[in-house]
Amino acid sequence: MVNKAPGEMAGYAVGQHFDQKERNNFYDMMRRIGWHESAVDIEEPTNSIVWEKSVLDADGFDRPAKQLIITLNDKDVIESFTYINYDLD
Repeated sequence: MVNKAPGEMAGYAVGQHFDQKERNNFYDMMRRIGWHESAVDIEEPTNSIVWEKSVLDADGFDRPAKQLIITLNDKDVIESFTYINYDLD
C-alpha cells in the first residue's frame, strides 16, 4: 500500500463513507495482495480496521513487516489511515 497523498490510500480517502460493500471490496483486494486481517489490539480503538503483512524472520517465526490501520468514526466514515513499516533488523 502506498499513500497517494495525505489522507488518501489506494482509491479511498479521509471523509469517505466506508460501507459494507466498500469493506468487502477492500478486504478482497487486501487478501489478493498478501495481507491478512490482524487480531484486534487492545490498544487500538474499536472502530479501527487493522491489516498486516508478515514475513518469516531468521528463526522461522512469522513477524509483522507492515501494518495498515484505518480508523472510522461512529458513522463508518474514514477518519485516518496509518501505515507502519516495521524495521525487522
